[in-house]
Amino acid sequence: MDNAIEIPRGIVTGIADSILPDKNKENMHIDIEKIENKQIIICIHKDISKKDINILLLYGKVVFLEESYQNIEPSKIKFDYLIIDLRNEMCRNYYKIYLYKNTNYYYLLYRHSFETNNGIYYHNEITDFPSRQPTKNTYDKLLLLENIYEPKCCISLCRFCCLR
Repeated sequence: MDNAIEIPRGIVTGIADSILPDKNKENMHIDIEKIENKQIIICIHKDISKKDINILLLYGKVVFLEESYQNIEPSKIKFDYLIIDLRNEMCRNYYKIYLYKNTNYYYLLYRHSFETNNGIYYHNEITDFPSRQPTKNTYDKLLLLENIYEPKCCISLCRFCCLR
């Protein structure tokens, strides 16, 4: 063991971070009592059901980002909810150019339960849209509120058995 070379921890950490980057960043915090009347950008990793789109349409104008919008700034598009499909390269480029670190909007990620946010900051991440609400303000608050997940009995049982 005398011939072993010790590699500095910073180098090992740097290599590990480049191979396995942290793809699960903390989201931007919102004080739900101080929600402003901002437009909402919904970034999607999965398709939105027709029922959920119809509910969104009850509360405002829904725009799906398409090729025709690729050179138009979001401030020039009239929408309440702009849906950006991050599975599409053009949409990812649009996000990078016009929306990255733009604080004029609220950002929401609609994803599968097993996915992460891929290192992009959002105000909230959801796996299901809220049900219909009496007002747009209430619906938007539910979109932006952090999720409370149902208890999973098998995980609770494991914690109970392992922590005793």
